[in-house]
Amino acid sequence: MSFVMCAGLRGGMFVAKGNRLGVGLLKVTSTRPWWALALSGQARAWIVPNIGIGLGIEALFALAARDLVVTDADKVVQQKLAVPRVGLAITVGPVIRFF
Repeated sequence: MSFVMCAGLRGGMFVAKGNRLGVGLLKVTSTRPWWALALSGQARAWIVPNIGIGLGIEALFALAARDLVVTDADKVVQQKLAVPRVGLAITVGPVIRFF
């Protein structure tokens, strides 16, 4: 058995796309920078020296709040949805050690 933990930053682009069909065709894409604090841990059970099974848990905490906003033709807000700032991923699978 072995255990690994890590903390760091993640960065990328937050992309939102919207389409409306009907009266006219409207396609909207918004792309903005995205940053998050990442905390992760993994437990590994080695079956043979270079092959094992791993269980990983990773939590992401976005550094900025994001809202998805739908407006009409006059730019009046029709709907607003806050995007959660916390994400969690749990993974299980094979681990291969190359060195």
